[in-house]
Amino acid sequence: MKRWHDELPFAPNDTLTEQIFQEDTLFFDIETTGFSAAHTQLYLIGCAARKSDRLIVDQFFAESAGEEPYVLSAFLSELQKYKTVITFNGQTFDLPYLRAKYKMYHISNPFRALCSMDLCQTAKQLKSLLSLDRYNLKSLEQFLGICRDDLCSGGELINIYKEFLSHPTEESLFLLKQHNYEAVLNLPFLLPIFSYTKILGGSYSIHNVEGHEYKNAEGNTCKELFFSLKNEYPVPKRVSANNGPFFLFMKENHTTIRIPLYEGELKYFFEDYKNYYYLPEEDTVIHKSVGSFLDRSQRVQAIASNCYIKRFGLFIPQKSELIKPHFSSSRKDKITYFELTDSFTDSNDLMRSYIDHILASFNGTAQTSAT
Repeated sequence: MKRWHDELPFAPNDTLTEQIFQEDTLFFDIETTGFSAAHTQLYLIGCAARKSDRLIVDQFFAESAGEEPYVLSAFLSELQKYKTVITFNGQTFDLPYLRAKYKMYHISNPFRALCSMDLCQTAKQLKSLLSLDRYNLKSLEQFLGICRDDLCSGGELINIYKEFLSHPTEESLFLLKQHNYEAVLNLPFLLPIFSYTKILGGSYSIHNVEGHEYKNAEGNTCKELFFSLKNEYPVPKRVSANNGPFFLFMKENHTTIRIPLYEGELKYFFEDYKNYYYLPEEDTVIHKSVGSFLDRSQRVQAIASNCYIKRFGLFIPQKSELIKPHFSSSRKDKITYFELTDSFTDSNDLMRSYIDHILASFNGTAQTSAT
């Protein structure tokens, strides 16, 4: 078995990387000849750890098919020094593959007591915000502006490794080493992707709230509301996205949310429609405790679709019934509204709850789990 060791200067320029990448944290990436642990070979594991201001990279390489257990053993010894492992697509591939390999060699699951983070899963949970064509490692590296010299894919390296086993050359050995080396070397520099997750999860403060008027395509005057937020963690790249009526823009330390407002008439629907009469001439309802005194010709039994009262005002949209009372055009509308009043804009708690509601619509739940 061949082992490569390298040390490089490491000075994170963002708080989030400093917080996540502790000295008890290990990044790793594996190279195999296929997806099935039972029918393929593990031939290389690369690791990246941190010691103060140094980035330590170790790689364990099987120079022959019979050296797979030595690679697993070397990695196991390294793994025991850490509390957290971070991978790219590890939850789906690396961890299940390694668990199966260790089981084959009658070694208990070494990841059981470790905390695990998967950068690929985190990126995929941000699909509505990042809008990348693909969510593989190289795509995310390109998005963050991380350079890579290696041009081979993992699939192409399978044939290179098989050729190496029968005809070892320095060129093929370099290609095998370099692909894994650059992958594991770059993993710590993907950590700023968590800044988006942090902000969507509530790591912000409200800086300002402003109302604006604008002309739409038909020339009508429309109103909108802007929330300006200060990000607790600066985002690495500027992004913008739409989700239903909400527009989100993130840049460095600031996030802006644009909300189109609706000015006009909307309806409040009562759930217990069986307890109401509908008044056709007035297009409204009245509770039976009061409506029973009306002439029968003036009232009919209310049904779900007409059990409402109408209100004219300025309304703000929401994707669920967060703030009540909630209004809509019809009972089946997915977007509901609540009335925009001073009691809302004067309450930091209400605005914070509403902003959290909007941000959550752009985000999944980042996974941190025991393995």
